[in-house]
Amino acid sequence: RRELRPNVLYITVVQSDRGIAGFCEISHEEFPNILTLSAGGYGHVPIPLFPKRPRKGDSVPAGLAPMAQRKYLTSYVGSIGHAPHAMRQRMVALVESTATELGFLAVPQYKGPAWRHVMVDSRTCLAPRGFGRTSYHLIECIQAGLIPIQVYTDVPWVPYQSLFERDIGFVVQVDQVPALLHDLHRMPTQELDAKEESVRRHSFLFDEEHVALQISKLMLGQPHDLSCTPLPATIRDASDCGAL
Repeated sequence: RRELRPNVLYITVVQSDRGIAGFCEISHEEFPNILTLSAGGYGHVPIPLFPKRPRKGDSVPAGLAPMAQRKYLTSYVGSIGHAPHAMRQRMVALVESTATELGFLAVPQYKGPAWRHVMVDSRTCLAPRGFGRTSYHLIECIQAGLIPIQVYTDVPWVPYQSLFERDIGFVVQVDQVPALLHDLHRMPTQELDAKEESVRRHSFLFDEEHVALQISKLMLGQPHDLSCTPLPATIRDASDCGAL
C-alpha cells in the first residue's frame, strides 16, 4: 500500500484462485489501477492455468479415433469435490439423467487408472470449474487434442474467450448442461471432427511461451487474442473471506 502510486497503471499476473485479493486482505476497489491477468479465476483477463508437466506415462495415448468410432458423447475424468455449491456433483447428475433420457453413452465422472482411455474414447471433454473458476483439466483436454467443455457457476473463465467459443470448445453454465448435451447429441460427427481439428490448430495458444507473448502484446498495446472481462462480483462465488 505504501509503494503503489495511484496515478500509475500496474499489471500483474496471478495464478491463485483468489487473485490478488487473498482472503480479502486487498480489494480492487482500493486499487482500481491494478489490472490482473488471472489464471485462477478472479481478475480482469483470463489466462491459461497450466497443470504440472506430465510424468512419463501420464500423457494421453496418441492417435485419436474418428468421432463416429468413439464410445462416449462426453466424459469427465477427475475428482468430484472442490467446486462451490456442489457444482460438480450437480453436473454429474445432469449428465447421467440426460444420457438416460436421450440414450447415449457418457462417463459423468471417473477417477482411476484408465482415465486416459476414457478421454480418447470420448467426443468431448468436460472440464468443470474447481475451487477457483477454472481447472487444470481444461488445459489437459486441449493438450490432448480434445474438445473441451468448460462448466461454470456464476461466470465463465476461459482464456481467449471469443476465440475459444468460436474455434476451440464450449462454455456452459452448469444448469444448462442438458441443453448443450441435446445439441451435441444432434450434432453431425463431421462437425465435431472439424471442431476437434480446430482445437489442434489452436493448441499453440496454450503453450507457456505463446501465453507470455500474448501478455507482452497486451502490455505494449499491440493486437492480441486475450479477452478482458468485468471483475467478478465475488472472489470465487463462495465464502470469499473465510478459509473455504
